Amino acid sequence: MLRGAAKYKLEVLDTAFARGETILLQKEPDVEDGEMMAIFNLVSMGMLQIKPGNDVPASRYGLDWEDQGYKTKSMDKNILSFSTILQPTSTYLGADPVSTTRGSVPIPRGGIDQPDDLGLIPAWFDINLDFQPYIWELLVGAVIGIISVRPGVSSIEIIRTLSWTLSQYDLDLVLQFLRDCTLIQKTYNGWETTEWWWLALGSGYSDGVQWKVANGISEM
Repeated sequence: MLRGAAKYKLEVLDTAFARGETILLQKEPDVEDGEMMAIFNLVSMGMLQIKPGNDVPASRYGLDWEDQGYKTKSMDKNILSFSTILQPTSTYLGADPVSTTRGSVPIPRGGIDQPDDLGLIPAWFDINLDFQPYIWELLVGAVIGIISVRPGVSSIEIIRTLSWTLSQYDLDLVLQFLRDCTLIQKTYNGWETTEWWWLALGSGYSDGVQWKVANGISEM
């Protein structure tokens, strides 16, 4: 969902809005979860407007009210949906506003680089000390997802929600990473997300490019 949200903003919304166009969402098929995440967050930030399309039912008292009253179970379900139009507001920001910050923060390596080889290895590295982007994305997505729906949640509550599958040591590393990327912030007794939290993964780490950039490894 996080990768899908970033992709939808960068490749669909930004492209259309840069050309002065709007986005028409047809009533079929349903919008993907990642796309809806991008839309809802941009609306909440005041950067996106949603307007009904031209096919919105014109009924003074409600959908199908004249024939069925308000017994929704008797309504024709085909008239309960309609297209919508997405258009940017004057405050809309293109591109990825947190890409520079996110790309400059190294993925935490825990105790891997300790000279005595006794340092703890984070869960997103294997026994050969190779980075595992899939596991990293799962953990980052899980942690920031919990914080987004439970603002003020504490570290121990995050671990409990994840059924103790993540150690306190690894969680602290993930939280520090997200905080350094300005994607979360500390509250009085826990954590909460910042407005661009849903761009935590950007286009994703699976291809290894962001991992190399974040850790100063040349592509040459």
